[in-house]
Amino acid sequence: MEALKLDKKIRFEKEGPSGTGSYVTQMNYLSDEKILLTEYHQIGLYNTSAEKTFQLKIRDQVFKRDSLEEKETLSPRGLLDETGTYFLTTYEKGFGEILGLAKIHLKDKSLVKIPIPGLKDLEKFKVFFSDEQGMSAYHPSLYLQLVQGKILISNSAINEVYAYDVQKDSLMKRSFESSITANRQADNPRNQVSSSEEMDKIIQEMRKEVNFSRYAYDNLNKRYYRFSKEFEKETAEGNRFNIVLTTFDNGLNQIHETNALSISKVPSKYFVKDGNLYLFENIEDEMGFIVMEVQKL
Repeated sequence: MEALKLDKKIRFEKEGPSGTGSYVTQMNYLSDEKILLTEYHQIGLYNTSAEKTFQLKIRDQVFKRDSLEEKETLSPRGLLDETGTYFLTTYEKGFGEILGLAKIHLKDKSLVKIPIPGLKDLEKFKVFFSDEQGMSAYHPSLYLQLVQGKILISNSAINEVYAYDVQKDSLMKRSFESSITANRQADNPRNQVSSSEEMDKIIQEMRKEVNFSRYAYDNLNKRYYRFSKEFEKETAEGNRFNIVLTTFDNGLNQIHETNALSISKVPSKYFVKDGNLYLFENIEDEMGFIVMEVQKL
């Protein structure tokens, strides 16, 4: 980022002793000796030479301590804690019903389940369709983030966040109130539809609902930022959304929100560097950033 140029590329192989598998669902760079890659049934740690240094299968694995009940599964999408001791993800039942957080000790293969009953509310916003070809579903996004030793669990449908302290094994919930947008999406009265056309129609309406993005932490000013959006009106160019930036203090208390922004869409990726927000922008197939300065609150 300092030099604004690509440093290097790392080529991974699908097959072989250091193979990633055919369907990589996630990649996280942690350090030169620790790159996390997950597939639908396993997680792997690699170094910058693309050599696999650790592997753990999470499907059909017998864990110590807590066990998975019938029809419960672990999501392959997760992250490592700051010490690299634990892999943290969600555990689910059936077709993606999220039950809570799962903490897996990588060395002794022990599992601790942290139930979060409030996540069951996300089922109210899901819609799915099935036929002889298979099943498809549309549901709110769930975000897992590691910030200051805590796992933040938030979603796109409800104005709230859970914070799990990995070392203290404690869970905190914060619910917020916006004066600009709704605080949750409207419940979907029909979770199951009978045709793909009906599903497409419902999805188009659901996409007009309020949508909350993930958090970005500002190490310099010790605060969090989060973008959200809500449908405003239809225009000749398409739907127009009200874009909101909300600021939270170091304890995840809401301290400010504004829609006085010079952007027309929520960025797909954003982060904080040197106290400024960097919003990813594809500029003629080149990586670019819009830099947003946050004035003193």
